[in-house]
Amino acid sequence: MNVTAAKIGSAPLTADWGPLASVPQGQGPTARRHQPDPTALHEAWERLKARFTSGEIGFYNAPSTEALCQAGPSQALAKKILENEALTDVLFLGIGGSALGPITVLSALRSKVRRRPGFHFVENPDAEDWRHTLRDLKPEHTLVISVTKSGTTFETLAQTLLALEWLGKDRWQKQFVGITDPQKGELRAFCREQNLPVLDIAPSLGGRFSVFSPVGLLPMALAGLSI
Repeated sequence: MNVTAAKIGSAPLTADWGPLASVPQGQGPTARRHQPDPTALHEAWERLKARFTSGEIGFYNAPSTEALCQAGPSQALAKKILENEALTDVLFLGIGGSALGPITVLSALRSKVRRRPGFHFVENPDAEDWRHTLRDLKPEHTLVISVTKSGTTFETLAQTLLALEWLGKDRWQKQFVGITDPQKGELRAFCREQNLPVLDIAPSLGGRFSVFSPVGLLPMALAGLSI
């Protein structure tokens, strides 16, 4: 008997590839069915598991692994930021997975989110959208969070330069946070050079899973949610 299902780690989940083990060829009720080599299926499954156990893919373990999620540093920085009662708004710069996670969490849990600070997400470099967003914000009351997993996303870096100019250099230290790769990229280099607060996105976390990193956890902590 061929095994066509397996448990996924310690989770109460089972992967069942049984329906894939018999692939129809041709059309209609008399179409022949081809049986793939079960050895090839097993080898593919083992290669996939190896990518998880080696740490290449980190999202599965991120919620329970401090080194991946960085919950402690996110909570500590949020606490420090919230001590500045003058900050009433957060300008969040990020594209795709760098913004969709926190947008989703804050929307889904909006009944539990504190009223201040208010969050303003800018996901594209459209000039009109930029002017409209900043129209109601004041630099002296705004925290800027810049997120790029690679540290090289051109649109986000362009927005970051504009936001820094808008803030004024005297406010950078207390009103700017970078979230990016732990070692490389322009954003990391800039924060290191200017001694600005910066949090890590683990390289093993793909952008769509970055909500399990400071990308999602810092906004959650600032919003008063339990991370």
